[in-house]
Amino acid sequence: MGIVEHIYEALLDDEALDALPRHLAEAVGARSATLQTIVGGAPVHVATHYFSAPMNAFYVANDVIALDPWIPIVKDHGLLNRVADADDYISRDDFRRGAFYNEFFRLFGDDTGVSLGAVIETRDGFVGLGLHRALSAPGYAPEDRATLETALPHLRRLAETRARLRKADAAERDIRAVLHGQSSAILLVNAQGRVGFANLAAEGLLASRDGLESSSGTIRISHALADRLSRALASAATGKGGDALLVVRPSGRPAYRLVVTPHRGPGALPGQALVIIEDPEQADPGLAQNLRRLFGLSPAEADLAVRLAEGWSLPEIADMRAVQPSTVRSQMNAVLAKTGSRRQTELATLLARLPRVRDFRD
Repeated sequence: MGIVEHIYEALLDDEALDALPRHLAEAVGARSATLQTIVGGAPVHVATHYFSAPMNAFYVANDVIALDPWIPIVKDHGLLNRVADADDYISRDDFRRGAFYNEFFRLFGDDTGVSLGAVIETRDGFVGLGLHRALSAPGYAPEDRATLETALPHLRRLAETRARLRKADAAERDIRAVLHGQSSAILLVNAQGRVGFANLAAEGLLASRDGLESSSGTIRISHALADRLSRALASAATGKGGDALLVVRPSGRPAYRLVVTPHRGPGALPGQALVIIEDPEQADPGLAQNLRRLFGLSPAEADLAVRLAEGWSLPEIADMRAVQPSTVRSQMNAVLAKTGSRRQTELATLLARLPRVRDFRD
């Protein structure tokens, strides 16, 4: 396998990326190699060949790159994106007397001193490549430089592609975290009901097998609505429409509210339906705190609003608290005034529209 093939093997393979310095060193007859990807002035990946783990750790921990004469050579001589041989710009005696050699290589009994390399500009930063021989070794031949010149555009493409993949991975993690933080059950399924994604609320709901479940990765409904759900998924997956269902639960608990809709919008996957399921019994763990922050409710007033949202009546709340109904009515009037609601129905609508998030504390 040639050096270009080794470079592209490292696009998606971290082990191949870590092995790339060895292949680059072998291609030009070098003893050691360092390959650094630098973004925002800091290395995001450092791979080496020949150098020991303690040397690598010392290099990173002590910012040894600041001592490397290679960086000022590239800047002073306009060598960005070009192969350069250190022998052309600094004598070996000067290198031997310098801080980079004495405060790094000599500390580890190493005699590295002949370097061929390049600093390659990328969209997000730089790739730094150094290929080294011992101070007493012969210099690099023109064919060694030619070999490295051939590799430069491919190394740039490697770094930029991996940078895009890092960003995509980070964006996916962020999106998943947002979806997992929702208290509603959210699923992406295909026309046959095959689940491509389920947030934590959906996983818990399906695992309970109380009217809905996942069988071999496919969403199933446990009663006569099965055909209706299948038609809704098939329609939504083709972007034509969807449906809304009340899913009766064998446990006798309040029915799930299930909505099937096409998955639309930027980046939406074709052939997918979005399924959102609400459990009427699912309490909003942050509702009371949000009400206090948004409307200045007292703890007792916020608790009253939460109880109302859960379906309790004022007399029932008074019984639970062992207080007079007049006390609860007085608090109710305060809640209506602070939230700008004229009646309980308006308050119920306001409460239903407040954002809900999943509680991860347990």
